[in-house]
This record gives sequence, structure tokens and C-alpha cells, in this order.
Amino acid sequence: MNAKDDGARINELISELGECREDERNTQNQILQVISVAGAVLGVLLGGSYFGKDSPNAPIDFLSEIGANTTDGIAEFINMISPYVTYARFMFLFSFIIFCTAFSYVFVLGVHNVSRYYYIQNLEDRLHKLISDTSDDKEDGSFLHWNSCIAPIITRTPRHIKSAHTALVFVFYSVATAFASIFSAAMVISLFIIILPKTIFDWIIAYIFIFMAILVIALFFLVSIRAKKMSQFAWNMARDNQAKRAAGMGSHQYETDSSFKPMLSYLFYPKKQDLQKPLLICLGFIYGSLFMSGIPALTCLGDLLNGLPSPMCWLKLVFAWFVFDFLAYQARYQINDIRGIEEDKEAGKTNRLPLDACKTPEDAIILSSIVALMKIVASVTITIIWGGEIRFVLLVGLAFLLFSTICYEIARAKGQTRLIFFWVGAGYPLRFFVGFFLLVPLKSISFSTVMIFPALWAYGAFAAILPWTSEVIQRISAAETAENNKTEEKEKHFPPSYRKKHFLALQSLIMKRYQLAKDHPVNGKALPCVKKASGATHGI
Repeated sequence: MNAKDDGARINELISELGECREDERNTQNQILQVISVAGAVLGVLLGGSYFGKDSPNAPIDFLSEIGANTTDGIAEFINMISPYVTYARFMFLFSFIIFCTAFSYVFVLGVHNVSRYYYIQNLEDRLHKLISDTSDDKEDGSFLHWNSCIAPIITRTPRHIKSAHTALVFVFYSVATAFASIFSAAMVISLFIIILPKTIFDWIIAYIFIFMAILVIALFFLVSIRAKKMSQFAWNMARDNQAKRAAGMGSHQYETDSSFKPMLSYLFYPKKQDLQKPLLICLGFIYGSLFMSGIPALTCLGDLLNGLPSPMCWLKLVFAWFVFDFLAYQARYQINDIRGIEEDKEAGKTNRLPLDACKTPEDAIILSSIVALMKIVASVTITIIWGGEIRFVLLVGLAFLLFSTICYEIARAKGQTRLIFFWVGAGYPLRFFVGFFLLVPLKSISFSTVMIFPALWAYGAFAAILPWTSEVIQRISAAETAENNKTEEKEKHFPPSYRKKHFLALQSLIMKRYQLAKDHPVNGKALPCVKKASGATHGI
């Protein structure tokens, strides 16, 4: 660049730097204003809740007057919702909305601040490089911009704490943030305490509030720790998209991180390829309904529909599916993947843990472990608090799931093939009977119903072993093809040191069956599947 271009770039950087500093000041003011307004509004709501205590049923009375002048259907609906329409609940709900709105907005402003800090740092470094040292340099060194000068003292990142001065500033910054959150949380909790009596809906909002409060704290530390990486990601992505737009590739070239969606999908529902398994809960639920109504399972469609439970009873099914399959069983799959990460590595499988989304396998293990633990805790907590009349059924199901998981993992650890084949099928009858006992009392069970248990267990074992067998056959086929084509491709048999002994047992069994078919042709002729070695295993 020539002197003219350098001068233009220097002016551009100075102008951009001034705008950024102005935005920074505005953002700081916005954060303070949001916190202040949120605190003031919560205080007003708290005061209003106490002033309204003399007439807590005024909204109910108003709705009752409306219901009296309407049709029976609307009146019934109003009578149903009227216990939940009180001043205290209105105030609590409004305070919850204010809290979530304020602190979500503060978080967004904080992310802007963090990103702007590193952007200003980049601008100052560019200016320092473009403007040569001048004669005004003093003994204490060359000129420094304000952001660079104050950065060692004013920091939002714990990793940057290198002195007592920095630690002191960070502690008081954290205290100010924490006490602002505590003040707002105390207001919301006070409004919650006023509600009498408390219903399940009040507790749902309360638990969502607790989750939001924990999320605010967790995100505060997460953004503080990962601030540099987050800003660098934004910089790299912006530069790439700028280059694409300059090359005429369009104005919207923002690409999703290729590892983000698979990771999110895995943590959300690891075994989405096994969606037939949750259907067993539905089948057990429907069979339980027919059992209670006395309608045979094999009947006409009209009788079958008449035997189905009421729409409100289906909420039990949704609740049971969420707790048992979505939370507990998916956590079990994640634990299973963590336990088998070394085995999967030996087998060349990379579709289990979200390894591509993390820098190291350790990060993937930690992330998956945290999510699995949260699912386990949530499944037990939700069942105990909101299980109601199906609490006992779900707790028994969760206990049996824990027991079968321990037995299965012990069998895997000891390489007990037959026990592995036995315990892998436990999930099918367990799911079915969780759905069945949502409607059927334990004392009503019959001998014919009990006999479904071993049948489903055997079916579950077969359904699990079948894909294992398919994988073994594919590996044997690939190895045979490589051998017949005289390629140097490494054999795709499982190595003898492979830790999953049940796969080695299947491999040995299949190869013995194949050899028997090859050595003992039918009617003196070789079977079609063994005429060519390259295609031998396809007929097994």
C-alpha cells in the first residue's frame, strides 16, 4: 500500500474505533438500565400483590359473572380455569416473564460487549502497526490505546486474572452481577410464596424459573471462559462470507458448523434410529386399555376404538414416554456409548459419541456425561414431583432399567456372551409393561399377560442381535472381497483383541456356518452363495 492508502486506512480505523467505543458506552448504559427497570418492575409487582390480598378472588368473581351469562360449555371451561386466575398468580407470572426477558437481554448485550472488546483490540493493533513510532515515545514505551492499556486490569474472563488488581476487579464485577440476579430472584420467589394453595402449574413455572436462573449463571461463566474462541469464530466466519460475496457467490453464504447439528441431535436423542422401541410403550398402553375394558385384542375396529382411553388419559402416556424413554433410556444409551468408546475406536466406528464436535474424546465424554446425568436426575425428579398415580409404575420401571443396565454392563465387562444376548432384550418387555401398567392395577394382571413378558424379551434379544449379525456379515464380506481381489486392503474382521466378545462370537459362528455350507453342498452342487468367494457371504 502507498502512503495515500495507508492514510485512508488509518482514518477508517480511527473512525471505526470511535464508533465501537461509543457503542460500548451505550451498551454498558443499556445493561444498567435493563437491570434497574427490571428491579423496579418486580418491586411494583411485589407491592401490588400485597395490596391485592384483600380481594384475591376478584378475577374469579368476574369470570363467574361471565360464565353465568354464557352457554354451558363456556361456563364449564370458566369453572375449570377459575381456581388458577388470582392476583397472586398473575403477579407471579408477570414477574417470571420480566425476569426471563431482562436477563436474556442482558446476556445478549454482554455477548456484544465481549465481541466488541476483541474487535477493538484488533483495531488498536492494526493502528499500532500502520502508524510508525514517533518522537513522542517516552521512557515507559510506545503509545498504547485505552483498550490495550486497561485490559490487564478490567477483564471479564477468569483466565486473564494474573494479578491481585485484576482479581479484585473481577470479584466485584461478579458480585455486582450475582447480587443483581439474587435481588430479582428474591422478588420472584416472594411472589411465588404468596400463592396459596399452589397447584402443579405454579410448580412448573417455579422449576422453569430455577432452570432459567441456573442457565443465566452457567452462561455467564461459559461466555467468560470461551470469549476469545467465540470472537475468533465470528471473525473467521465473517471473513469467509465476505470473500464469498466478493467472488459473486451470493449475499447469504452463512454456513452451519458441520459438527453442531450432529452433536445436538445426539445429545437430544442418541438412538433416533430405534424409534420403533418407544412404540412399545404405546402398544402396552393400548393393550392395557383393552384389558381394562374387557375387549379382546383381536376384535373389530369399532370395538377397538371404543376401548381406547379418554384424551386426558393419553397425557399419562406422553408423560411416561418423556420420563422413561426420552430421559432415562436415552441417558442409558449415552452411558453405553461412553463405556464402549475404546471398543468403537478399535472397530473403526465413529457414529456414536459426538467426537467431531469436540476437540478431544475427553471433551465429548465430559459433555455426554453431563447431559446423561442431567437426564437421569430429571427423570427421577419429575417422576417424584409430578408422577401422581403413575409414580409407582415409573419408579419401578426406572429401578428395573437401572438393574438391567448394571447387569448388561457387568456381562460386557466380563465378556459373557450369553448373558449379553440375554440382557440386551430386557428393554422391549420393560417398555411394554410400563405402558400397560399406566392403566392396569398390579392386582388385575393375569397369567396370559405375564406370558407376554418372555415373548417380548426374546423378541427384543432377536431385534438387537440382528443388526450385530448384519455388521459382522458386512465385515466378513469386505474381507473376502479384498482377499479375492488380491488387494492390500486391511482385513475388516474384528481383531482377536477386540473387546466386544459377543461380536467375536457372532463372527466365529457365522464363519463356521459359511464353511459348513461351502464344504457340504446340497445335492452334490455348491450353493449359489458359495460359487464365488467374493459374493459368498451375501447368501448367508
